[in-house]
Amino acid sequence: MSEINKKELSETDICDLFITPSIKEAGWDPIRQIRRESNLDARPCYRQGQYVALTGEKLPGWDRKPTDRPTSFMMTTKFTGIMVIKIGNERRLSKPLHTDQEAFLMALGIKPSWLIRPQPG
Repeated sequence: MSEINKKELSETDICDLFITPSIKEAGWDPIRQIRRESNLDARPCYRQGQYVALTGEKLPGWDRKPTDRPTSFMMTTKFTGIMVIKIGNERRLSKPLHTDQEAFLMALGIKPSWLIRPQPG
């Protein structure tokens, strides 16, 4: 393998080439124990087209001000505190969903129960 200039690699490249192989070699299960970060951008989030346009309902925006142009980044910030706890075969949320979180789930067409009972497909 030719010499790699690590300064030219992205964070993802470093993980793929060095960190993840080392973790796998140490015996970690890549499916159950290794998680990858996903980046969302600031594109508007929609449910089967345009939730706000279809329903006329605004969603909670920054500082809880209603917005008709929610972004995926905004949605991401609303869900940072959600933790699912698994004990045996049972899954629970560590605390109840906030009304802002429930509003975004509805806009995305996701039932809150799906957070603890994942759906196939």
